Amino acid sequence: MVHYSDQDKNQVIALTLQNVSPQEISRRLEIYKATIYRWIAKAKNGDSLASKSRSGRPPKLDDRAIRSLVRNAGKSPKLTANDLGKTIPDHVAAQTVRKYLKNEGIHRATFS
Repeated sequence: MVHYSDQDKNQVIALTLQNVSPQEISRRLEIYKATIYRWIAKAKNGDSLASKSRSGRPPKLDDRAIRSLVRNAGKSPKLTANDLGKTIPDHVAAQTVRKYLKNEGIHRATFS
Protein backbone atom coordinates (compact mmCIF):
# COMPACT_ATOMS: atom_id res chain seq x y z
CA MET A 1 0.00 0.00 0.00
CA VAL A 2 1.38 3.37 -1.05
CA HIS A 3 1.05 6.30 1.32
CA TYR A 4 0.83 9.65 -0.43
CA SER A 5 1.81 12.91 1.18
CA ASP A 6 -0.66 15.70 1.84
CA GLN A 7 1.24 17.71 -0.77
CA ASP A 8 0.42 15.07 -3.42
CA LYS A 9 -3.25 15.19 -2.48
CA ASN A 10 -3.34 18.99 -2.57
CA GLN A 11 -1.63 18.96 -5.95
CA VAL A 12 -4.33 16.65 -7.32
CA ILE A 13 -7.06 18.99 -6.06
CA ALA A 14 -5.25 22.03 -7.48
CA LEU A 15 -5.00 20.38 -10.90
CA THR A 16 -8.68 19.42 -10.70
CA LEU A 17 -9.58 23.06 -10.04
CA GLN A 18 -7.59 23.95 -13.18
CA ASN A 19 -9.93 21.63 -15.14
CA VAL A 20 -7.28 18.97 -15.72
CA SER A 21 -8.97 15.60 -16.20
CA PRO A 22 -8.42 12.82 -13.65
CA GLN A 23 -6.93 10.69 -16.43
CA GLU A 24 -4.37 13.40 -17.21
CA ILE A 25 -3.59 13.89 -13.51
CA SER A 26 -3.10 10.14 -13.18
CA ARG A 27 -0.69 10.13 -16.10
CA ARG A 28 1.29 13.17 -14.90
CA LEU A 29 1.62 12.19 -11.23
CA GLU A 30 1.66 8.40 -11.69
CA ILE A 31 -1.20 7.89 -9.25
CA TYR A 32 -4.03 5.42 -9.89
CA LYS A 33 -7.21 6.99 -11.26
CA ALA A 34 -9.33 5.39 -8.55
CA THR A 35 -7.22 7.12 -5.91
CA ILE A 36 -7.61 10.46 -7.67
CA TYR A 37 -11.39 10.03 -7.95
CA ARG A 38 -11.56 9.17 -4.22
CA TRP A 39 -9.63 12.32 -3.27
CA ILE A 40 -11.80 14.47 -5.53
CA ALA A 41 -14.96 13.02 -3.95
CA LYS A 42 -13.63 13.69 -0.45
CA ALA A 43 -12.77 17.27 -1.39
CA LYS A 44 -16.24 17.84 -2.87
CA ASN A 45 -17.88 16.50 0.32
CA GLY A 46 -15.69 18.74 2.46
CA ASP A 47 -13.92 15.78 4.06
CA SER A 48 -10.29 16.08 5.10
CA LEU A 49 -7.63 14.71 2.77
CA ALA A 50 -5.09 14.48 5.59
CA SER A 51 -3.75 11.04 6.40
CA LYS A 52 -5.36 9.42 9.41
CA SER A 53 -3.11 8.64 12.32
CA ARG A 54 -2.27 5.00 12.81
CA SER A 55 -2.06 3.75 16.35
CA GLY A 56 0.13 0.72 15.73
CA ARG A 57 0.61 -2.11 18.14
CA PRO A 58 0.06 -1.27 21.80
CA PRO A 59 3.11 -1.58 24.06
CA LYS A 60 3.65 -4.87 25.86
CA LEU A 61 4.33 -3.21 29.22
CA ASP A 62 2.71 -0.25 30.90
CA ASP A 63 4.68 2.37 32.87
CA ARG A 64 4.26 0.50 36.14
CA ALA A 65 5.65 -2.74 34.71
CA ILE A 66 8.60 -0.87 33.18
CA ARG A 67 9.42 0.75 36.54
CA SER A 68 9.24 -2.67 38.18
CA LEU A 69 11.54 -4.12 35.55
CA VAL A 70 14.09 -1.33 36.01
CA ARG A 71 13.89 -1.66 39.80
CA ASN A 72 14.42 -5.43 39.64
CA ALA A 73 17.36 -5.00 37.26
CA GLY A 74 18.96 -2.60 39.75
CA LYS A 75 18.37 -4.86 42.75
CA SER A 76 19.72 -8.00 41.10
CA PRO A 77 22.31 -7.05 38.50
CA LYS A 78 23.28 -10.69 37.84
CA LEU A 79 19.80 -11.77 36.73
CA THR A 80 19.51 -12.68 33.07
CA ALA A 81 16.98 -10.98 30.83
CA ASN A 82 14.93 -14.17 30.82
CA ASP A 83 14.80 -14.24 34.63
CA LEU A 84 13.95 -10.52 34.78
CA GLY A 85 11.05 -11.15 32.42
CA LYS A 86 9.63 -13.60 34.95
CA THR A 87 9.81 -11.09 37.82
CA ILE A 88 7.02 -8.91 36.47
CA PRO A 89 3.36 -9.93 36.38
CA ASP A 90 3.08 -10.07 32.59
CA HIS A 91 5.99 -12.52 32.06
CA VAL A 92 7.67 -11.23 28.92
CA ALA A 93 10.38 -12.70 26.71
CA ALA A 94 14.06 -11.90 27.18
CA GLN A 95 14.17 -9.84 23.98
CA THR A 96 11.31 -7.66 25.25
CA VAL A 97 13.15 -7.12 28.54
CA ARG A 98 16.31 -6.10 26.67
CA LYS A 99 14.35 -3.67 24.48
CA TYR A 100 12.65 -1.94 27.42
CA LEU A 101 15.83 -1.72 29.49
CA LYS A 102 17.72 -0.32 26.52
CA ASN A 103 15.01 2.35 26.12
CA GLU A 104 15.51 3.20 29.80
CA GLY A 105 19.26 3.59 29.26
CA ILE A 106 20.32 0.34 30.92
CA HIS A 107 22.83 -1.63 28.86
CA ARG A 108 24.49 -4.64 30.40
CA ALA A 109 26.52 -7.52 29.05
CA THR A 110 24.96 -9.83 31.64
CA PHE A 111 21.73 -9.99 29.65
CA SER A 112 21.85 -13.26 27.79
